[in-house]
Amino acid sequence: EGGGTGVRMKSLIRQGRKFERSKAQELVRKQQRTSDTTKVPVTARCVGNFVRAVITRLVPFEVWGSRSNVRAFVRSLRHFLRLRKYERFLVRHALHGFKVSH
Repeated sequence: EGGGTGVRMKSLIRQGRKFERSKAQELVRKQQRTSDTTKVPVTARCVGNFVRAVITRLVPFEVWGSRSNVRAFVRSLRHFLRLRKYERFLVRHALHGFKVSH
C-alpha cells in the first residue's frame, strides 16, 4: 500500500543537499520494520531537510530571487520547527531577512 510513497520519499531525500544520509537510511529501515509509521521518531532536523528538499524541487530558483532569500527561508523554517506547542510564528517572522526589489 505505501510502497510508492517510500520510493518517492527516498528520491526526495537524495536530492536534499545537506540531508544526513545515514539518518535517512536509518529512518527508512525503521519504517520497513515497523508496520505503523507513526511510531517512528523523526528529528526536527530531518523534517527541515526534507521540507527543504521538497521546496527546492518544486519552487524554481527565479521565485526566490537570490540565495540569501533561500537561506532566510531555511532559517525561518528551522525557527518554526523549534517552536513549542503554544508559541506563535507570525508571517513577519517568516519574511524576516527576505530581500525584495521594486
